[in-house]
Amino acid sequence: MRVRIRYCGFLGKGWFLSMLVFMFLFFRAEDGIRDLVRSRGLGDVCKRTGLALTRCGARVGDDVYVSGVIGHGAAGLKVALSVLATPGDSVDKQQLDALLRFNRPQPRVELGMALRGIATSCIDVSDGLFADLQHVLSASGVGACLALASIPLSEAVVASILFSGKSEREKRLLACNAGDDYELCFTAPRAARERVALKSDVYEVGLTRIGRIESGDSVLDDSGAPLVSSGYQHF
Repeated sequence: MRVRIRYCGFLGKGWFLSMLVFMFLFFRAEDGIRDLVRSRGLGDVCKRTGLALTRCGARVGDDVYVSGVIGHGAAGLKVALSVLATPGDSVDKQQLDALLRFNRPQPRVELGMALRGIATSCIDVSDGLFADLQHVLSASGVGACLALASIPLSEAVVASILFSGKSEREKRLLACNAGDDYELCFTAPRAARERVALKSDVYEVGLTRIGRIESGDSVLDDSGAPLVSSGYQHF
């Protein structure tokens, strides 16, 4: 199945002013939510009761997992830019799925709540898998070794003609650095593997073991080569 996508109106007259207004309202709302959490002490309660999933609990020997697949963000952006550049071009089902996930990501809120008491650390993949895992490692004072070939990729990255000409490794590195997947990257003790597998069945989402936590401060592949992050960098 192939469909045609037409973008209209977004780049019309006054779009820049509209974007400024949107950004102003968004950040005002974000500040309000932050103030509410602080005033109610919600964050403190979660930390005191041990219910919060934080970045700082990963321990040497823990397994590293990722939920779902990685690369919808990379593929969705590629499709969007392609459609804008050549309006009227058709996209296949895999590309359309990636575009829909890119435009309307579904955060794994329920899964995250279910991982409390199992995961030792957790982060959502927004900046890129490598970048976000590095946030966990920095907060926890550890390093990680990943089996690059075991990282589950979006079919839109694996099979799409938009990524033709790239090697398997190049596709994986691109997907792991693109971000905007909003999957969960988390760590858990080796002894929790059966409990993690049960959560995968209950929530009907793949929870793939992609590596392990080691001593150090960086992300390496299983050959010992560094996996350098080129994901989003915050100010």
